[in-house]
Amino acid sequence: MTITAPDPTVDPIAVPQTRGPLRRALDRFFENRAARAGLLIVIPILLAVSTYPLWWPFSPNAIDLRAINKGPSAIHWLGSDGVGRDVMARLMQGGRISLLVAVCSVAISIVIGFLVGAVASFGGRLVDATVMRFVDLAMTLPPVIFLLVLASIAGTGIAPTILVISLLSWPVLSRMVRARLLELRERDFVVAARGMGAGLPHLLL
Repeated sequence: MTITAPDPTVDPIAVPQTRGPLRRALDRFFENRAARAGLLIVIPILLAVSTYPLWWPFSPNAIDLRAINKGPSAIHWLGSDGVGRDVMARLMQGGRISLLVAVCSVAISIVIGFLVGAVASFGGRLVDATVMRFVDLAMTLPPVIFLLVLASIAGTGIAPTILVISLLSWPVLSRMVRARLLELRERDFVVAARGMGAGLPHLLL
């Protein structure tokens, strides 16, 4: 009777690997039919808006006096306006501006909300109470009146619009970040890091 030696390359106790939060979120996203359908609609729109000068012959402000108030045609797919400007080009340019405002305002509000929520959660009871009362005050302000005041101070244009939207969006995000970090700061790895002398920037990173 021959006895075969165990293969050292085979682990006798196979521990299943757990999926990370990003992988779980992507799996949930692609399991949703509505999410997949929305992705198939949004991606072509984003590509068309971002690359339209490369394939569309008209610029948003180019005037064609022979095509004033014309309907859709093979040349002007969506027609032209009262001064002969191509509606398709103006629609694409408007989409670019909307995307710029949305991305920039969301990025700024995320930074502000995360910093405020992080300082509140790790700063102690006094700092937490003070910051949260400030957040509550910002959330109770009437958004329409606050928007009008900020618009009158900042003026008109893309940059003031981004600033106004960012200042109206961060309070809710800061409360969400604070609630999550209050739970995370009691984890063993955070307590161990603080015991080893890690500062607030290191803990947040």
